[in-house]
Amino acid sequence: MIEPAPDETTLSLAFEAALRAPDHGQLRPYRFFLVRGQARHALGDLMAKHLAESDPTAGLEQLAKMRQKPLRAPLIVVVAAKLVDHPKVPRIEQVVGAGAAAQNILLCLHARGYAGIWRTGGAAYSDSIKASFGLAQAGATQYPARAPHRSRHRVERLATWSRRMHSRATRSGWPTPTKH
Repeated sequence: MIEPAPDETTLSLAFEAALRAPDHGQLRPYRFFLVRGQARHALGDLMAKHLAESDPTAGLEQLAKMRQKPLRAPLIVVVAAKLVDHPKVPRIEQVVGAGAAAQNILLCLHARGYAGIWRTGGAAYSDSIKASFGLAQAGATQYPARAPHRSRHRVERLATWSRRMHSRATRSGWPTPTKH
């Protein structure tokens, strides 16, 4: 992923999109953390520490590689499911709601021309890393950089607009909608 990361206006739009995700009970069971600049180095150190603790056989090369992972993107958005006990909203629905919010962020950023991936590894489940964000549960998503030049699908090719549907329906003998 390459610079530039999404600007503040684009990020605001992305977080507005996240707030439109399905959310049974309007609990807003998610939190977002932006990790950029030097904070990516600190996250890399935490990830390497987690690897060393969880896999004592990890060598120096593996630890160095883990330390570099957050540096592959100019911005990481950590999307965390912050679950609460609720009599009508099971925890799984809260997790799904956080996932839907993450998807909306990613879709918004893609629509604005940025590249991004959803990436969750073992470090996302580390108690020490979750604690560093003040959380009990977390997942991680990277939303970096302006998309490289690539062929993009045009919405017009993928969507059937009502005027096209109307003309197709008329030709095929379907009943046509009446005007009110």
